[in-house]
Amino acid sequence: MASAAVSEGYHCLPAAIHFSTENLLFANAAVLAELHHAQASCCDSLCLLGRAYILEGKYRQAISLLQRAPESLKTPRSRFLQARACYAANEHQHGLRELFHYCNSLPPFETVGDEVLEEVAGGAAGVLLAASILKRMGRHDGALRLYDIAAHANPFLWSAVEQVSRGGAFHDSIFAVDDRAVAVVHAMHPMGAAGVAEAGPAGTAGASSMAGHGGVQ
Repeated sequence: MASAAVSEGYHCLPAAIHFSTENLLFANAAVLAELHHAQASCCDSLCLLGRAYILEGKYRQAISLLQRAPESLKTPRSRFLQARACYAANEHQHGLRELFHYCNSLPPFETVGDEVLEEVAGGAAGVLLAASILKRMGRHDGALRLYDIAAHANPFLWSAVEQVSRGGAFHDSIFAVDDRAVAVVHAMHPMGAAGVAEAGPAGTAGASSMAGHGGVQ
């Protein structure tokens, strides 16, 4: 009976980690995520632990974890998280390399097209992160180009819209929230369209849960 109870406890760890992050208990989430990853090492547990370290502000720990992980566990999501930790730790070139790991080389950011959305780890969020890294590096033309792509791919990425507006490239079409844009937000919410409808304006909080932890802009 005891071993069955322990097994059930391990099975509940992802839900417990989610509960901790939702309630801003980041240190608790990290401890549970460490236990979960040690018990059942997989792509999902790696990303849970990496994200927990980032939320707790342990950026170097997140980088080390994600960088040393077996290649079989690395995914576009884990590479996005590693790039996010690199951004917070001011490891800019390292972050760009992780975001564009699946390309033969870094693209010409100043002239890149919408195809970058398919090439970067993290999709529109990855493009936004790359833009923020380029901005820190002083590559403003490349950053503005990527902000524009991110804003059109997902008009709910307000920091991208704001940067485009400041750069003088603002136009009303950014706010054209069509069915595609709505589908993007529904896909981000763990409960799908019903979850977004039920949550209302507060339902977007999860997308900015790392804003207070070296948030991109």
